[in-house]
Amino acid sequence: TLEWLWKIRRLNGTVTRWVDQALRYGEAFVFAPWNLAIGPPAGIDGRKQGDIDFHNVLPWHVFRDEAYNDFKQCPWVCVRLYENRWDFAAQYPATITGESTESLMSSANLESDTQLQVNDGSKPGTDVCSVYYFFHKPTAAVPQGREVLFRNSGCVVLDTPLRYSGIPVKRLAPDELDDTTSGYSTFSDVLAAQEVSDGIESSISSNI
Repeated sequence: TLEWLWKIRRLNGTVTRWVDQALRYGEAFVFAPWNLAIGPPAGIDGRKQGDIDFHNVLPWHVFRDEAYNDFKQCPWVCVRLYENRWDFAAQYPATITGESTESLMSSANLESDTQLQVNDGSKPGTDVCSVYYFFHKPTAAVPQGREVLFRNSGCVVLDTPLRYSGIPVKRLAPDELDDTTSGYSTFSDVLAAQEVSDGIESSISSNI
């Protein structure tokens, strides 16, 4: 099974990018939810059996409570992915309040939807939209944990107790930035020296 994941599902590429991003940015994440839209066929109706879906996620797309002084203490994690809005609507046709997901992503809601895309860094006027996966660990206040999938505050398509044995978001950090929830890499130490080098080369080039 591990060899199949490593070679056929290209988990080796996911891990390579994971390590590379962690070294460059101080930390990096792999989001591995169960996706019912992939995997081998489940029957003649075209449905799939589902499989683990691996996503490399950069640190600025992973949100946590930064008031804690250690990432392991964070009770919840929220991951932002960019997905096709119509595929998302097809997979989740109705919100938890019974509204049509497709209608919420139609032209009638285009203006507010585009504004949100501008705010979260995605490209307005395209079929790509941001989707948020929120996971809360089982705690004294939330004994069953929590899992929420939403497009925005008006489009929540899933809100259930945590369906996983743990949060399916794995973090890799070369080192920890003391007393914070952030990772650290010595790669950051070369930035100041590189800025000085860039300034010198720019001056020399200007003189030439």
